[in-house]
Amino acid sequence: MIERAREVVSAVLARGEVEGVLALRATEGAVGPHMFLRGDDLEEMRLSPKYALPTVLRIIHSRAPGARLAAVLRACEQRACVELAKRGQLDLGRLEFIGLACTAAEAQACGCAAPRPSRVDIGEQAEGLPERPPLRDLPPVEGGARLEFWRKEYSKCIKCYGCRTVCPVCACSECLMEDWDWVKGGELPPPFATFYLIKAYHMADRCVDCNECEAACPVRIPLTELYGRLTRDVERRYGYMTGRSVGDKPPLLTALMDKPILDKEEKEAGEKEAGEKEAGEKEASNVVAGEKGPGAGGGGGGR
Repeated sequence: MIERAREVVSAVLARGEVEGVLALRATEGAVGPHMFLRGDDLEEMRLSPKYALPTVLRIIHSRAPGARLAAVLRACEQRACVELAKRGQLDLGRLEFIGLACTAAEAQACGCAAPRPSRVDIGEQAEGLPERPPLRDLPPVEGGARLEFWRKEYSKCIKCYGCRTVCPVCACSECLMEDWDWVKGGELPPPFATFYLIKAYHMADRCVDCNECEAACPVRIPLTELYGRLTRDVERRYGYMTGRSVGDKPPLLTALMDKPILDKEEKEAGEKEAGEKEAGEKEASNVVAGEKGPGAGGGGGGR
C-alpha cells in the first residue's frame, strides 16, 4: 500500500497544481507530519500511525493565505476538514483530498461509523462493516445509574487536556475548559460535570468518530461512547450527519460565547455590591458638588 501511496503523491506533485502534499514522514525514529514538495524523495513517507492532520492544515491555511495544498487523509480526517470549513477554519477550495482507505481492522479498532473516504486513492475499501457500530450497554438512565456510571468514569480524569488537544475539530481561539468563569481551576478531578459537558456540548454536532480523544486519554475514559450517543441523537432529531457536506448547516449553536449565568446567591451578592458602589459614588459626587456650590471658588463670591 505504501508504494501505491508514493506513486499517487508523486503524480499529484508532478501536476504542479498544488504547492505541497501533507502526509506522514518517518525521521529520526519517529513519525510526524511533513510537507512533501515536488522533487522530494518519498522513501520516508508513511501512512500510519494516525495523526491529527486537519489541525496541521488549519494552522497552515491560517498562516499561508493563498497556498493550495493536498493531503493524504482518512475518511474521519476528511470529515473533520469539512466541519472546520463550515466554521471558517479551513478553505476547501485550496485543499485536495487524497483518500486513504482504512482497513477493516483499523475501522473496527476505532469503532468508526463510516471508514469510507470520498474517493479511494490509496488502499482498498473495507467491505462488510456495519454502518453504525453498536454502542456499549450502559446502566439505565432511570434511578440515576447512568449518571453514576459517568461520574465514576470522569472521577479518573487528571485534566491533561489530551482529549481537547488531539481533537481535529477543536478550533476555539480561547478554550472554555480553561476559563475559571466556567470551570474552577486547581481541582482534580475537575468539577463534575461542567468540565466534561463543555466538551460534550461542542462535540454534539461536530464529532467525526476518529476516536483520537479516547486513544489519547491516559485513564481510558470512554469518551467516544458519550460523543457517539450525542451525534446519533442529533442525526435522529435533525437529520444531520457530521462531515457529510460543507453545505449542511449545523443544527446546534455550539459556541459558548457568553459568560455563564451566575447562581442566585452570586447574583444577589453582585447586585448588592454594585448598589453599594453606586450609592458611594453618588454620595461622593454630592460632597464634591457642595464644595463647588455658590460661594466656592473665585467667580461668584460676595465677600
